[in-house]
Amino acid sequence: MRKQKPKNGPVFLKRAKKALKDFSRRLPYFRNRLPAIAKDAMNTPFSLAVIVFLGAGAASLARLAEKSRTTEVEKFGKPSIIAPLLSKTFGENSENPIKLPEQPWQYFKPIWNANRSILPAQPEFPEFELAEKAKTIVADPKEKIELDFRVPPYLRDRVAFWVVVHTVFTSKMRVVHDRFDPSIVYGFIDFRPLYRINGPGPDTETKVYRIEKAIMTELKNQLRLAAGPKRADQTQSAETANLRDFLQSKNLLHADALEKKIASLRTQTGQSDEFISALHRSKQLLPHIESVFRKQGLPVALGRIPFVESSFNARASSKVGAVGAWQFMPSTARQMISPTDKVAWADPLKQTAAATKLFKIYRSLLPDWGTAVTSYNSGVGRLQRLVKKHRAKDLSPILASEEDEGLGFAGKNFYAQFLSANLVEAYKDELFGGLIETVDLNLVFKGLDPFANEKCDM
Repeated sequence: MRKQKPKNGPVFLKRAKKALKDFSRRLPYFRNRLPAIAKDAMNTPFSLAVIVFLGAGAASLARLAEKSRTTEVEKFGKPSIIAPLLSKTFGENSENPIKLPEQPWQYFKPIWNANRSILPAQPEFPEFELAEKAKTIVADPKEKIELDFRVPPYLRDRVAFWVVVHTVFTSKMRVVHDRFDPSIVYGFIDFRPLYRINGPGPDTETKVYRIEKAIMTELKNQLRLAAGPKRADQTQSAETANLRDFLQSKNLLHADALEKKIASLRTQTGQSDEFISALHRSKQLLPHIESVFRKQGLPVALGRIPFVESSFNARASSKVGAVGAWQFMPSTARQMISPTDKVAWADPLKQTAAATKLFKIYRSLLPDWGTAVTSYNSGVGRLQRLVKKHRAKDLSPILASEEDEGLGFAGKNFYAQFLSANLVEAYKDELFGGLIETVDLNLVFKGLDPFANEKCDM
């Protein structure tokens, strides 16, 4: 007589499979491996499956966890500038084990060095040196950029900041800088060890939020301490002395000036990993977009705006309802693409055709491409009012104002982000090298097709 399987066996295994899938979402790089483990368990007799799940399954997870310590980039090749940073790993050997900092402040890597305008070179933090190398593209040394979109002098510091954000710092790092003057960078917060040990998920994000908040509070205290009056009998630590020199180089030792800067402290999440994914997404769309802009007699550089708007994700959607690679709002899509066909609103080529019409209108109403591109993000009416208010021929007087001007941080930096994206795309081989040629598409598109539906935070 054929022996029957226990009735509760399949139920248990189905729950185990679901638990493994849920667990896999919390760990990077396991997405395509853990379901296979669960599938094998489903084809195993119940008594053995329990052993597989509790024994071999746990061992497999341990082995996979060890393998996952090799970063994505180590699989990609050897890019020219960014490889030393992106191939840096934690816990590769016993000499460099993964160890979480004991105090929040230890996650912060300060720059306290007056000899560099942004991010000084320090051997233990290659990000500092690589940032300096990455910024060299701002001058367009190989003249790859169209004349209309070469970086003007008044924007060099802002664009340099965004080049560093786009190329050096990953989404697991935060750059601490001044909201109104991005050239003032205080350092960066490195959450990579935390993500490596805990994996992504709500618990990790909560810890990140708390640590970042604690660091910003401590930074404000350190700034006030360093800038305060120094007594003759007072002994300063080396870090405080370096910080005081840094503040003096920025003319921030006066209490009023310092308090202004403390009020404008901000953190910016790195985007290098997302930008690499965007470069791969753009391979299918960018040639078509350039062709459309060229036929309309517009600069093809404008086709790089989706890098800023959606990371070239044709199915991205924002919290406020903007859709597609060009992030069209429903009201604009209804007017420029179709009154009723909502599917067409997110079509990348239909959006591109509509974008060319918009840019022709914006450029005819505004004094230069800087104001025209900014109006794509903030509205042409608002830019017209600001141009009139400041009697502006470009963005310079608008950006110089420390007032919000109705643009906010995103609006004031949109053109600088665009110029940075244009530069990074043009110099992608010099910056990323092998990363662009041999990347694992499962990492780029998260196991989905190139136009997979994802949320866009912009």
